[in-house]
Amino acid sequence: MLITKLNGHETHKLARVTEGESQRVLVFEDQISEYYALRKKVGLLDYTATGIFRIEGRESIDFLNFLVTKNIEFMEYGQVISALLLSVEGTFVDLVVLYKLEDCVLLETSQSNYEKVKTHLQMYVGRFDAVVIDQSYDLGLIGFEGPNAWKVAQTLLDFEVSTLSFQTFLNFSWEGKSLLLVRTGSTGEYGYKILVPDRLAQGFWDHMLELLRSRFDGIPVGYSGLEMCMTEVRHPNREMSQFDISPIQAGLHWLIDFNKEDFIGRNEVLRQVVEDASERLIGFNADMHVQMKNGADVSVDGQFVGKVIVVQESPILQKLVGLALLRLPFAVPGLVFDVVNGDGGRSEILTVSAPYVVPMSWSIKMI
Repeated sequence: MLITKLNGHETHKLARVTEGESQRVLVFEDQISEYYALRKKVGLLDYTATGIFRIEGRESIDFLNFLVTKNIEFMEYGQVISALLLSVEGTFVDLVVLYKLEDCVLLETSQSNYEKVKTHLQMYVGRFDAVVIDQSYDLGLIGFEGPNAWKVAQTLLDFEVSTLSFQTFLNFSWEGKSLLLVRTGSTGEYGYKILVPDRLAQGFWDHMLELLRSRFDGIPVGYSGLEMCMTEVRHPNREMSQFDISPIQAGLHWLIDFNKEDFIGRNEVLRQVVEDASERLIGFNADMHVQMKNGADVSVDGQFVGKVIVVQESPILQKLVGLALLRLPFAVPGLVFDVVNGDGGRSEILTVSAPYVVPMSWSIKMI
């Protein structure tokens, strides 16, 4: 089990955390305040219990290219690529992030699928002249997102932060140590992650916490507040393996390179394009006060047409927002459906296009 490298820190003593493959903070103090930090200011994120694997060797790129759904054959130093890991049956293993260093590739897992990815890598690495090194206990990620995140990043650099493009990284110096700064994000706001050695994690968290609190009115944010923001912009949920849907039903075509000659699960994905084309994910909103649960049936005029996949509160909209897997031709915006609520009652949902909330960062230019 991966445990946060900030365990025992003052900010984590009263935090609510998950149990399982990986320990992650759900809420530090107040979920709504943490949500608004991401949407209005900046929030500090503990990703230190994330799986990180170093892939080395003469055929390391060939090995990874065989595993992931994107073509990484010509991946360059400093580039970051998100892709799916699939089983031979075409089901989700994980949504991973790859970082191309000079002599290796780092693979970042989602926080809950560390063991699953580890097993998957070990299953296939023997076919290639490559080595998988588990650095999950040696390295950790600390993130920050929000409209002011770029200003925070600027304090770490001695050149214009705007030169760091989305999905790229660079090295910078902190207290004489070289750390890796990645421009990324999952809320639609400006976002960054920093890769730090385990021995520096607590000290760097303290530094970032003081910086955010003193200059940007920022606070630590747990996964619950982060997931609210992710749902509002329909960012891919890296815990997708918990949902009984295919990558095609999930609308993740953009994470799959269909021109690749081979990757694990390719034949099944091509089958899904044909056989799963009758259902699609569509966004929806609903009254804030209904008791709606994942998996709830969706119907129209008494006819079953799908199910709720994920539902979250949106504090800004004062509504529930989420995703439903609906049969065609019902998976389009602007339609009203009935949903059986958790208390046995019924309520209505309205299908809508994403994003449900327009991030502030979309109208803020780095200067």
